[in-house]
This record gives sequence, structure tokens and C-alpha cells, in this order.
Amino acid sequence: MGVYNGISIQEIAGRSGTESSSGAATAQRTFLCSGTSDPVAARAALIDGPILIDTFDGMFRELIEWDQGESYDSWNMTVRYS
Repeated sequence: MGVYNGISIQEIAGRSGTESSSGAATAQRTFLCSGTSDPVAARAALIDGPILIDTFDGMFRELIEWDQGESYDSWNMTVRYS
């Protein structure tokens, strides 16, 4: 868990992934960002904040998807790697 510009960041879903027979791999991690009603601010906190999300298990961040969390000021951010 970490905090960046008043936005709380916590990993909420286990790290999951797949690997094909050709060796191609993907993975994802999901974080809860709380403290802002703006998904762009939550995304910025996730990218610039104290939790390292650029790489995971030798893979690089490919995209970030988000959806509304349990309240108006929280966002579930899923980071996908390949």
C-alpha cells in the first residue's frame, strides 16, 4: 500500500497470468485507488506513486484499464503486462 498526492493505492487482486506454448506471456495486477473521483488523477497516482508498476516478472506494462470502485471516489485499476 502507498499514498500519492492524497490518493491511497492498494493491490487488491492477486497477480495472475498466462503463458502459451510458444512462450508468449501475459500478466495482470489490480489496484484500488481511493481518494479521488477523477480516474485520470487515480491513474497518474498509480503511475507516478510509490508502487512500482512498470515491470512485472520480466514483462513490461502494456496498458491500464479502470472501472468505478465501491464508492464515487475509488477506482479499480488493472495493469496488464506482456
